Amino acid sequence: MYKIFNLKEFSDAKGKLVPIELKDYIDFEVKRVYFAYDNLQLRGGHCHLNEKEFFFMASGTCKCRIHDGKNELILDLEVGKNGIYVANLIWHEFYDFSHGASLAALSSTNYNSNREDYIEDLNKFLNHVQ
Repeated sequence: MYKIFNLKEFSDAKGKLVPIELKDYIDFEVKRVYFAYDNLQLRGGHCHLNEKEFFFMASGTCKCRIHDGKNELILDLEVGKNGIYVANLIWHEFYDFSHGASLAALSSTNYNSNREDYIEDLNKFLNHVQ
């Protein structure tokens, strides 16, 4: 399961503000926050067996490819405009980052370097979910 959310942006003479009330977007306790920036290549390119995440742009834009095993979606992520909740067993990857783009992620798990929670081959993912 994945869900796309339109974020609320407020503007005034000081600038722009995008509040993210976590209860409105995620169903998990945030255990980790990370940022991917200066991205020169595809990021992600995997699914998680257990981890859930919420992604949004802290600056700039990128494209997000989501696959649930049956359907694929390409989404333009833009700072202040939208975010995407990605449950476990959803393939996700990010690419085509604008100059200075920073992708923010909220995760349901702490980082584990052994990558036991990952499926990093699209064909293996498709076989696993079907």
